[in-house]
Amino acid sequence: MNIAISLLPCILPTGRNGKKRCSIDEAMRSFLDVKLASQTNFQIMLKIGTNMPKLLEEASQSPFILAIDARESPNQVFVAVDRQGLEQPSLVKAVDVCFELFYILDVHYPWQCGVTWEFIQKVLFGIEDKLKGQDFASSYCNEGCLKQIIIMVYIETHWECFVP
Repeated sequence: MNIAISLLPCILPTGRNGKKRCSIDEAMRSFLDVKLASQTNFQIMLKIGTNMPKLLEEASQSPFILAIDARESPNQVFVAVDRQGLEQPSLVKAVDVCFELFYILDVHYPWQCGVTWEFIQKVLFGIEDKLKGQDFASSYCNEGCLKQIIIMVYIETHWECFVP
């Protein structure tokens, strides 16, 4: 599930800022920033109850997802907003919370991964026209792949319905 979510920026086209188009790596980092615990001393910071000041002091004030250790199976996942980290139980929940923050705070999506967030907005949440004047073309994506992602996300978020 985590792999499917984290690879959305690879499936969907990267963002464009005027004539400049970002790389897939930039789009992936903008959607899901992955840090190694050994590089950030992250586990120690959490045990003493700080709010990640060292890691987040240079971060954007816009909401973004921060995963610790690995994209496929992170040890910890956070939604960072206004230089504060909100720990989340899973990557799926982090995407949910991050999207809701974008929507509630009426903040524009980062241009590098705007198409990814528009996909989440329109396909997963069923909300149209947050960013007026910008179209989302579902033809960008392979429909079979999108259906699989939607089914996996639905099962992940509603798994208790499937357990006997």
